[in-house]
Amino acid sequence: MGADHLTHFDSPTQRCTASWELKPHNERIANINSAIGSAREFFGQVEVIGIGDEGQIIVSLSEGLAASERGTLLLDLEEFLKARVDVGLNVWCKPIDDKSTIRKLRGVRIDAVRISRVSGQSI
Repeated sequence: MGADHLTHFDSPTQRCTASWELKPHNERIANINSAIGSAREFFGQVEVIGIGDEGQIIVSLSEGLAASERGTLLLDLEEFLKARVDVGLNVWCKPIDDKSTIRKLRGVRIDAVRISRVSGQSI
């Protein structure tokens, strides 16, 4: 793999428009939920759980969604929200709990913050 994959790594990220930044928090949430609701057949597995000050939209996905479908769904959602609501929005997904019984039997717990052994030692 050459350096072609690094072409846009330092491109500036689009910021939210002034009209988005001036909206009250509850109006931002209403706009996001309204946009997602208008495309519920595509984004029915998505629940908005938070909105950051700099355009971050934090979502949770339903448990029935296959791992192979999550990435595409999140990218489609972000593109949809950028086109319908504000160009500076970006989607973040709440981490899903680790369901591996093998790791649980070995005493390994995976948190959103760090990987640790049940004994409390950080890895």
